[in-house]
Amino acid sequence: MLNCQYVCILLMALVVPACAGNEKTPVQPEKTALTAGTDSASSSSGTSAQTLPERWEALTHSEWLDVLDIASCEAENQGSEARRKNWVRLDANTQLLLLTCALGAYQDAFHVYTVDAEDKTVAPVMLTLPKDEDGSEEGGTLIRGTLYKGDQGNVVELLHLSAATGACGWRALYSIDDVKRGGLVKPEQAFGDDDCYNGVTVENWPRMEPEGIE
Repeated sequence: MLNCQYVCILLMALVVPACAGNEKTPVQPEKTALTAGTDSASSSSGTSAQTLPERWEALTHSEWLDVLDIASCEAENQGSEARRKNWVRLDANTQLLLLTCALGAYQDAFHVYTVDAEDKTVAPVMLTLPKDEDGSEEGGTLIRGTLYKGDQGNVVELLHLSAATGACGWRALYSIDDVKRGGLVKPEQAFGDDDCYNGVTVENWPRMEPEGIE
């Protein structure tokens, strides 16, 4: 009887470690092809950025909306592709991507993203507007006007006209270095005129005082 108990204890001692070694380790889900191209990456300013998808230069307006998870866009499939998607080159590696989502009579409203081909990232840019304006549309995600690289070469200019004649509105200048970092960007200078009937055009608009800029 004693020998039988000894054998049973010995067998149990061998079986328990074997079972413990067979416990399954939880398997982490693999990334799918859909999510692999949208990993978060940290830019130099700490702004959350996405990894550029493959063939990003050839993506259509609608495809960019999917990549950037823009769910609401009134201009999708409206007008021409050239009107809905525009590029503004800042330097050899960096461009601004403008995705139009609201069409206007002479000015459209668009989302702004900085695209860094060297770092392979795309990040949102939120341009702060002059204080006497209502702010950008739809919670600060859309900017209405015309965005271009300034003649000086070190600024990005945003021109917003309150009338097609160009006799009223405002013009804001942003540092290219600030814009390239993405995130919230405040203007360095702003010029404006709210009188649409005095004949003063963009070139002669008075400079807005510092307190007139957020």
